[in-house]
Amino acid sequence: MRLISLTANKDSFKPVYFNKSGLTLIVGTQQTPETSDSGRTYNGVGKSLIVNLIHFCLGAGSNNKLEDAIPGWEFSLRFEVNGEEYTSTRSMLAQNKIALNDEELSTAKFCQRLEQMVFTLPSRIKGLTFRSLLNRFIRPHKGSYVSFDKVHDKENEYHKLLCQSFLLGLDIDLVMSKQSLKAERDRIKEFSTNLNQDSVFREFFTEGKNIEIELQDLEDKINQLTQDLDAFRVADNYHEIQREAQHTKNLLHEAKNREVVLTNAINSINASLEVRPDISPEKLLRLYDEARAKLPDTVIKEINEVNEFHNESLHHLKGGGFPVTD
Repeated sequence: MRLISLTANKDSFKPVYFNKSGLTLIVGTQQTPETSDSGRTYNGVGKSLIVNLIHFCLGAGSNNKLEDAIPGWEFSLRFEVNGEEYTSTRSMLAQNKIALNDEELSTAKFCQRLEQMVFTLPSRIKGLTFRSLLNRFIRPHKGSYVSFDKVHDKENEYHKLLCQSFLLGLDIDLVMSKQSLKAERDRIKEFSTNLNQDSVFREFFTEGKNIEIELQDLEDKINQLTQDLDAFRVADNYHEIQREAQHTKNLLHEAKNREVVLTNAINSINASLEVRPDISPEKLLRLYDEARAKLPDTVIKEINEVNEFHNESLHHLKGGGFPVTD
């Protein structure tokens, strides 16, 4: 942003033109420099007034003193932003409005428009505005020149640091985090003070406990845990123990696999024990008879004996045991 000129709607106001590069100086001439009157200085030539009028045209708050001193006056400030010229015009009779290139805006809307044009501000950060940053470049008061890093005496440290960090391109998130921590610390400190001063409040939240004893007990526990942590050491044979544990784990896995295999085998044997012959001896003899195959009695007897032996074997395998004979 570069200032170009400051003019008024009255001929008695001499226009101010700002140099395109370098400094613009406002110089006053003393009419009788030969006199030794120390009271006749260069004050009153309009230096502070011009600064106030620049701020007036750039969205500063209403100025009742100017309205009373020069009612009906209107001032226009020409300036350049990114190579494009703009003119802001503001009247003493309607200080809540500013015309930007003939577009009438409220002072709040005007400042928002310039904020978007001049500064790329992060959204919704309290205290970081076009006006707060502009004051760093055009000091609005005499007190603004007392300290290099403050624009007025009542400016708090957080706001000062926030604006300076942004203009220097530093990480403002760190500034905001520090402010949040400070606010939390102050809140806890205030709570602690209220707790100590209010007996009813203290008894309600502490349930009648002695705070000093509780704090000392907690500090002792913290110290003990710190000592235990400092004394903790990893065993020298840690990796060897780890390998042994892995080997034991593998053996356990193999044993479980063998258990599954044996269980499946037992289930298969039990299932096979339940199998019954599909053809009985009577059906087999009937088939032979139907085939007109005359079997001798000895063959029939042998088939019956085999069948009886088979049944006794199944009975034994199922736990019944063989019959005992003399």
